[in-house]
Amino acid sequence: MNIKPFQEYPRMSLQRDNYVILNGLWDLQICSKGQDPVEDGFQSILVPFVPGTSASLYPKKPRENEVLWYQLQFAYLPCEKQTFLHFEAVDQDCEIYLNGVHLGNHRGSYDAFEVDVSSVIKYQNILVVRVEDNELSAFGYQKDHPFSGIYGSVWLENRPIHCVDEVYVEYKDKRVFVHLKGDFEQAAIIITEKGKLIHSGITNQKVYEVEMKHPHLWSLEDPFLYDIYVQTEEDLVKSYFALRTIEKKKGKFCLNGEAMWINGIVDETWLEKSGPICASEKEMKERLSQIKALGFQAIRKYGTLERSRWFYLCDQMGILVFQDVPQSFQEVSSLFAWGKKERSESEKKEYRQETSILFEQYKTHPSLVAWILFPDGHGAFEPKNLKVNCLWDISEGQRLLSGDFCLNGHLDASRISIKTIGGLGYWQESHHGLGHAHKQYGDKIDWNQAIEDLLEAQVETSVQKGYAGYFYKRFQDCGRKNDGLFSKEASVIKVNPRIFEQWNRYFRRLYKHER
Repeated sequence: MNIKPFQEYPRMSLQRDNYVILNGLWDLQICSKGQDPVEDGFQSILVPFVPGTSASLYPKKPRENEVLWYQLQFAYLPCEKQTFLHFEAVDQDCEIYLNGVHLGNHRGSYDAFEVDVSSVIKYQNILVVRVEDNELSAFGYQKDHPFSGIYGSVWLENRPIHCVDEVYVEYKDKRVFVHLKGDFEQAAIIITEKGKLIHSGITNQKVYEVEMKHPHLWSLEDPFLYDIYVQTEEDLVKSYFALRTIEKKKGKFCLNGEAMWINGIVDETWLEKSGPICASEKEMKERLSQIKALGFQAIRKYGTLERSRWFYLCDQMGILVFQDVPQSFQEVSSLFAWGKKERSESEKKEYRQETSILFEQYKTHPSLVAWILFPDGHGAFEPKNLKVNCLWDISEGQRLLSGDFCLNGHLDASRISIKTIGGLGYWQESHHGLGHAHKQYGDKIDWNQAIEDLLEAQVETSVQKGYAGYFYKRFQDCGRKNDGLFSKEASVIKVNPRIFEQWNRYFRRLYKHER
């Protein structure tokens, strides 16, 4: 068993050499709200896996009105630079204490955050993180898969006072615009292509323009990434970027100006052993490779949000990502909700704040091409003044027809129309009870034939009518949902791979011919 999971640097868009990963064995105690932990009540937990999963080694699952107390003792060599403690994801409200000093609070289930620990860190340290989740029964993804706690990498990083806070590269008309944030006077910028220097320069501005005479575009067949280094008076960071454009043209999805058909699959990551995240980066790669091998070019991340390293792998492998904004809010009944759940005004405000942070944190990934603001339409409202930095959609709300594309099966000439198909259930392994799917099959051959018939029907109903692609629901069985192409944990492929390999190739050829 690996007791030091995810030792890779978590944030590839702003890399530094001086860091220490704190993933590994911590202590955890779950208490009733208002109750303090007792000294002999702690048990080991493997961070970053949530309690109640086998990967966490902590068998108890938190319930409503319970609080999680994490504790870690660690040694560290302080330096003259500032030291920051980073958390990739903590669900949901947390308080951070280091050596008995309260350093800050954070609210939010999906965004990364940091805490300045420079004034209190020493050679021997005790880190305490109090976590409380008041939405274990909230509507949305966690309705089916409630969890709480730390579920992203935790690491320490030293950086100078006058440091680089952000490197973001935009591409337009064979020119890149390097956007810099940070407290520094000037920066040296170096861009390399497979280790070969192609540009260097110095700027005292926060936007630096570079002409790319021979741009190497990022595509699904050739997902090329440039490396960029930014050095200031005191800091040195490494990042990467891609040259690609995405846009909507007359109802078509265009990558680098060319309309393309989207063969997509819905991935609702919930693993029996490791919960909302994979057990390792190797497992992430295997899942993505399985998806690509079937001829899928796009993934819709349904209900949850992967960590930054997953998106980095998609950047490297050439996979498009349509990302749901994770939904988590209390149910409010309304006569005007049309069967959906409405948000209170305070929840709308919180939604705007949290999504704005997510849009900023993930904007550097070329693989991320679209956000679905209100999956299944739950809690939908007109998101005024919400700045989205790629394609976006709220059409699943039915009542609200805003956005660049729609996934609800309606053909709309003004937007990118993508069908969602699937819902055919079959258990690969022995299983007690009926699975959750639109139609169940007891015979594997019949199930495979039904899938092939469903795909064949898309030739007339989708490609020839003007749709831009489809998403098959879903990648793997999850809970009682047995309509996946793979069994739970993606351990066994259920479908005959030939079916999707051939039909996905055919869809792309036919779409190109129809245009």
